[in-house]
Amino acid sequence: PENIQAQIPDKEGYAGMMAQQVIAQSKSPWVRYYMNYDPLPTLTKVKCPALLLFGELDVQVPSSQNSDLMKNAMVGAGNKNVTAITIKKANHLFQEATTGSPTEYASLKKEFTPEFLNAIHDWLKALK
Repeated sequence: PENIQAQIPDKEGYAGMMAQQVIAQSKSPWVRYYMNYDPLPTLTKVKCPALLLFGELDVQVPSSQNSDLMKNAMVGAGNKNVTAITIKKANHLFQEATTGSPTEYASLKKEFTPEFLNAIHDWLKALK
């Protein structure tokens, strides 16, 4: 946001510092594990009812690349109760967003979209 940018006197220096932090983080064992982790083998072991939720604007775990893949892996492994829902206008944190970019997180309302909570409610209610 512009008000935050106005508080940074040396934007080039700040950008360099942030780049160094990202490089350092990417070398950590946890980040390497996280980036190489394949959830599909674990998902194929889930046999209870499952709800897969995705944000339409999520750029970290895009629904278009993950929803069908994950659901099909679970169903293919024998799970007969898998529901995948994409929440409209939602980012990775299920906030109502414009672009889905993590750079807009600070400017968004700190609350879930109503559709996110409704999807969970409706899915749980249907399990009865």
